[in-house]
Amino acid sequence: MPSRRGHQPSRRFNRANRINNGDATDNTAWWKWPVAAWRRRVCGPAAPVEAVVVGAQASAKLTVIPSTTSTTPTTASLANRPRPSLRDRAVDTRDAVIATFLPANYPHSVAPEYLRYTRWTFVHAVMGTVTGVLSMQSLLYAIGLGAGSIPVAAALNWIIKDGLGQLGGVLYASIMGEKFDSEPKRLRFNAALAMQGACLVDLLTPLVPHLFLPLASLSNIGKNIAWLASSATRAQIHQTLAMHDNLGDITGKAGSQTTAAGVVGTGLGVVVSAMVGHDVPSLLAAFLPLSGLSLWALHQSNRVVVTRTLNAQRLDLVLADFAATLSVPTPETIAPRERFLGAYQSLVHVNPPLVAESDATWMRGGKVLAAPGKVWVAAGAEDEDVLRGYYLASAARDAEQVEKFVVMVMEAGWHAHCVHVDQDRNAVQVVVDGDANGKRVRSAR
Repeated sequence: MPSRRGHQPSRRFNRANRINNGDATDNTAWWKWPVAAWRRRVCGPAAPVEAVVVGAQASAKLTVIPSTTSTTPTTASLANRPRPSLRDRAVDTRDAVIATFLPANYPHSVAPEYLRYTRWTFVHAVMGTVTGVLSMQSLLYAIGLGAGSIPVAAALNWIIKDGLGQLGGVLYASIMGEKFDSEPKRLRFNAALAMQGACLVDLLTPLVPHLFLPLASLSNIGKNIAWLASSATRAQIHQTLAMHDNLGDITGKAGSQTTAAGVVGTGLGVVVSAMVGHDVPSLLAAFLPLSGLSLWALHQSNRVVVTRTLNAQRLDLVLADFAATLSVPTPETIAPRERFLGAYQSLVHVNPPLVAESDATWMRGGKVLAAPGKVWVAAGAEDEDVLRGYYLASAARDAEQVEKFVVMVMEAGWHAHCVHVDQDRNAVQVVVDGDANGKRVRSAR
């Protein structure tokens, strides 16, 4: 093979050729193997290579058998390559869907109930989008009827109702506070109820177009409350589903799932809208079953989520089982027994008006006081002390079993360091006296 500087082969190429043919005698020629490999790829297979391996110990011969197949695909090989089967294409499509809509390393990076939760949430989002399309159609029809034939007035009404709706969402967030952490499932379901109620108001607005502004503002307040509560509670649920500190990945994929559900729901909504027309009774007949299906799917998604933090309802269920069987149920056992409709009234009153309590018991740390059916929690109290106080205030209230109960709660898989039973920890102030009387408590209300 001629070189660029003449017809004589280069010295490096001659040495590589000798190495490739097993003629080299230089013991240090082993580092020239990449050149020989390049020659075999370009010029074809050659004879086996015998090289000497030099080291501190005795020499050894290494025989390399060159590959007889070319690594560069030719046109013939590409033409003869079999086409992927339908099954292979289905597998590739499945992998692409998983990579797009599910977290990395699924299913090992999420809780076992993640897929069931995602399925029900997707159904809820699709049906909710369909009802949103129907309600928006009615709202636009109403503003066309009640704008007084002045387009500027219609636009002004639309802006005012958006502003009032955002203000309502801000007020709702300030009122709820830490309930987003203690009652995520309940508030998530209430948010869905608020959204469907707002859509229903939009749907009925064409019947009274002259009341567009108050009805649309009321509807928008409900929608903003629903969006805010849904976002806050969804973050808490996603944290429960994250197993490998991948909350960001789960949240991002949830956004992709919601977008896909919105696209599907919008398409279905357009089809349903075209079928039922603009008549309010017909829209209402289509709206009600779709709204019910959306709420039912959300309820099912709440039930499959296993929450390991303790709130008042879960603690009451755990304490009831402990009092009956002296065993603590697991979070997986409690999850299907939770209820989300309406407000939950616990058997133990947290931070009630403080009066003289003769049988009250102080927890260690001096910031939790427990009496039968009542518990007072001061700011800065440890969650495990809150758990002990709640136990003594409950029907169980066996002082000899309190430490055993706390240990069994942690062994069952509950997070004893996340106890959300007190709605206002600043409602009680602890005053420490310097005399032998110990601690004295007074209400800060």
